Amino acid sequence: MVARKRILIMTHEFPPFLGGVGTYGAEIARAAVELGHDVTVFAPDFGADNTSADARLPVPVERFRASLFTRWSLVICARRLLRRDIATYDIIHFADWPFVLAARIAGALRPLR
Repeated sequence: MVARKRILIMTHEFPPFLGGVGTYGAEIARAAVELGHDVTVFAPDFGADNTSADARLPVPVERFRASLFTRWSLVICARRLLRRDIATYDIIHFADWPFVLAARIAGALRPLR
C-alpha cells in the first residue's frame, strides 16, 4: 500500500482547455486520486466561471485569473507560489514549463524545496 500524500499540481493548461498538457494534468490528478492521494490542482480560469465543470472533477481545482500563457503569467504564478504554504504538500508537480520558470523566480525570493 502506498502512503497517502498531499499533492499539488500546478499547470497553465487544464480542462476545459484540452491541449496535451491539459489532458496530462487531468490524467495525473485522476490517477493520483485513484491511488488514494489527496490532490489539489492550481490552474487558470481561461476568463470563465469553471465552477460547474470543476465540480465534476475528482479533485479540487483552485483557479487563478489567466488565459493562455503570457509573460505576465510568470509573475502571477511566482506570486501564487510565494503566497502558498507549500510545506503542507508532500509533492508539488509543475506540469508545464511556465510553472517551472515561476518556481525559479519564486525560489530566488524564498527557498523552495
